[in-house]
Amino acid sequence: MITIDDYIPCFYNGGPMFSRSNGKELWVMLLEKAYAKLHGHYYSLRFGFTHHGLMDLTGCPTETLRFREYESNKEELFNKLKENDEIGYMMTCETSG
Repeated sequence: MITIDDYIPCFYNGGPMFSRSNGKELWVMLLEKAYAKLHGHYYSLRFGFTHHGLMDLTGCPTETLRFREYESNKEELFNKLKENDEIGYMMTCETSG
């Protein structure tokens, strides 16, 4: 169990420094604060991969597809993405520098 307060880091002129929600919901910022506390601080969240965060937050297994591995067979990649979408899997995309 992680205990947090409801103080959200904000810029001097207002507005949250990190995540933002649509409307007046606070759960996004509170979840991020708890996740940052679990990892020591907000700064530790600046690197990482989406699938690690999703596995931490949901407990569900994840799969990573590397586009480079499908360069010779883009149709296979498209079919795999389409199939996962039809099943209702959550999908994200990330880039690396």
